[in-house]
Amino acid sequence: MLTRLPPPHRAESGVVRDWLVQRFAGRFLVLSAVEHRRFVSALPEHGVSGGAAYDALVAATARAAGVALATLDRRARLVYERYGLEIVGG
Repeated sequence: MLTRLPPPHRAESGVVRDWLVQRFAGRFLVLSAVEHRRFVSALPEHGVSGGAAYDALVAATARAAGVALATLDRRARLVYERYGLEIVGG
């Protein structure tokens, strides 16, 4: 979350938006409505609650797309592993 880093490393939201739009101009990875319903229903089975649900959404979306996840987020690693993701980096 580039907009949540401590100063002086925090980036303005407009700068981050512009960078993301330019860097990832292709299709976005999203869950279908059916996949999203399954995702929400399966959160307890994956041992996920609270804010970790956002990490789980990233994991479920990557898994549904069949892609590896590039991350240095050690805090969320356990959630990503619960979804059986291939993790690249850190």
